[in-house]
Amino acid sequence: GVTLKLDKAANAWLADQGTELTAWSWLEIESVLGSSCGFELVDRGRLMGLPVTVFNSHQATKWHTIPIQALPGGRRRSSPVVVDLSSLWAGPLCSHLLELTGATVIKVESVNRSDTTRSVTPDFFNLLNAGKKSVTVDLRNPHGIRQLKHLLEQADIVIESTRPRALQQLGVDAEVMAEQIPGLIWLSITGYGRSEPQANFVAFGDDAAVAAGAAIVNDREASFIGDALSDPLTGLHSAIIATSMWQADIGGLVDISLAGVTAFIMQFIEEVSPIDLAADARPRKAPMPARRLGADNDDILDHPLS
Repeated sequence: GVTLKLDKAANAWLADQGTELTAWSWLEIESVLGSSCGFELVDRGRLMGLPVTVFNSHQATKWHTIPIQALPGGRRRSSPVVVDLSSLWAGPLCSHLLELTGATVIKVESVNRSDTTRSVTPDFFNLLNAGKKSVTVDLRNPHGIRQLKHLLEQADIVIESTRPRALQQLGVDAEVMAEQIPGLIWLSITGYGRSEPQANFVAFGDDAAVAAGAAIVNDREASFIGDALSDPLTGLHSAIIATSMWQADIGGLVDISLAGVTAFIMQFIEEVSPIDLAADARPRKAPMPARRLGADNDDILDHPLS
């Protein structure tokens, strides 16, 4: 008897052409999904910008690629300066781990769209972002875009988790910067990789994990394994490759995806079964609150990075 209110995108995705429903029951949703071709639904949803996928549809023999190698002879600091444009989990976890190993991390957020975890899950935000410097830029005007480019050009490591076209629309070309700036390590974290057409797919940790086969699917049940499993896996692996490249004095564009990392790991998993670990969970607490939004603008923007 539960009725779900769906937004326009989800309603249009599920509804037959010419049908307009404002609410759906679980039975109606199951009926539509059960009588439709999964791949057709996924194609349709992706065209609409929905994070949808088919179970175990993504395979990967590598968990990252480096399509562009940077020029040698980059600036060498005793520890890297990281400019982190990412949000939510995977990218912030990567920069959090780099910060714990001595990197200076500058977290960059838009004045119009900050990291949603800052307000929605503040304890989680503090855990991943305590110790980082906070900068905001206005990406709606040319000055803000120039400030962003200025930061990126001085970074040793850049972390971003947008679809490639988002930065390209601002005139920021990851391929060009990685190729032209000596020693720059550019981590591009996407749902399914930078190649077309998957470069434009919207993804989160849950659907990317399902695509990689990290879910429980049988005749009796279909369920996620953990919470957005692909996010922490990708954050950990991103930190590993960034540290390895920094130590080896190698730069370049690193193409690393949520689904790709998880699919690579799933090659070594023989069986997936539900295990209740909740009783053993010991959540970490942030050692301090994260910096307030834009707290370091005056010290960092329009100035050379030391």
